[in-house]
Amino acid sequence: MPIIVSWAGTPVFVESQILLSLTVTRWLRGEGTIDMPTGKLTNTIIEAAITGFEAQKRSIDAQIAELRAMLNGAPVSSAHEAPAKRKRRKLSAASIKRMREAQKLRWARIRGESPAAPAKTPSKTAKGKGGITAAGRKALSIAMKKRWAAKKGGRG
Repeated sequence: MPIIVSWAGTPVFVESQILLSLTVTRWLRGEGTIDMPTGKLTNTIIEAAITGFEAQKRSIDAQIAELRAMLNGAPVSSAHEAPAKRKRRKLSAASIKRMREAQKLRWARIRGESPAAPAKTPSKTAKGKGGITAAGRKALSIAMKKRWAAKKGGRG
């Protein structure tokens, strides 16, 4: 909403946000008083001042980003560009083949067919699941018993 302000004796229409930010800035710097009808800083006035300052800050930040881009030699980009799309994950041919076979088996089960199970071919890089040998299990058992005995003996 525009406000009529007297500037050097001439009435001027000024956006309230601009006028408010200028007068609050002067008031905060101690360069003068706020000449408003109420003479008070109400919550509405303060919120309008904050909105104006935030708009100025966004504009200044955009200008700083452009200058930094020029300094680094990088192309100038706007702050409102869409973020770069992530690259899609690539699946290996072997994993795609396994997924295809598994899906065929699921559909066959749904249709009630009983296809011959595909022969599983061990892959070259497949490792066993690992595990612990009997000797290793016994060694761990002995070590745990020693730890518990030491812990119980330390208490009392």
